[in-house]
Amino acid sequence: MGTGSRQSIWGIGVVCLVSAIGIALGLQGWNSRGVTGDHLNFIEGAYSLLSTGTLPDRGDVSSYGSFSTPGPAWLMVPGMLVFSDPRLFEVVGSVSLYFGTLLGLFMLARMCFGVWCASLSVLLYGLSRSALFFAGSLWPIGHPLFYVWMVYFCILWARRENANYL
Repeated sequence: MGTGSRQSIWGIGVVCLVSAIGIALGLQGWNSRGVTGDHLNFIEGAYSLLSTGTLPDRGDVSSYGSFSTPGPAWLMVPGMLVFSDPRLFEVVGSVSLYFGTLLGLFMLARMCFGVWCASLSVLLYGLSRSALFFAGSLWPIGHPLFYVWMVYFCILWARRENANYL
């Protein structure tokens, strides 16, 4: 086994370990949480997608008095298929986004600074307060996953001079 493949295995191991710890911490106390009013439109949109095939068309009401996009409704669909408790509908989506963020962070930091710095960045961010918040919820206003992967592919675009990464 070469050094590159050992580093990849090491990286996936670190991401999986930190993800498991972060998910356990992020979902702690799920039983005492109620469904917030902000999530009702998302749950309704996901339910109508599963029951009638109607695509979600709105999210919660924003501070501007208009509806936000229905993105979390799409991410609640797998949770509705797995769980019957509405408090757990967002778990599958939030866990997937959390793991994807940590994986992207590892790959981005490894590309720029090496495997040890990447492991440290995953450990520090993965167990931070904001990451643990995202590990247990689908907050509809932005998610770090999209920013991390955008930066990763922008750097690949610039380094390889290939606009396909854009």
